[in-house]
Amino acid sequence: MAKFIDLKPDRTANLDRQLRGAFRDIVTSKYVDTTQVKGDVKRLSKERGSIITSRNVRPVKTK
Repeated sequence: MAKFIDLKPDRTANLDRQLRGAFRDIVTSKYVDTTQVKGDVKRLSKERGSIITSRNVRPVKTK
């Protein structure tokens, strides 16, 4: 009897990668307006099942 092989990509690994990308954008001050990033991080973390509060995102100071 053949083993069942799940060919779907690992969802949590994909979400982790997206979260890391979002945080990297925050750290490198890619976004001046953080509201979009906060929304992305909250949405991704909700899908991941972990709670990431908005206090992890500091507003970027405009020069």
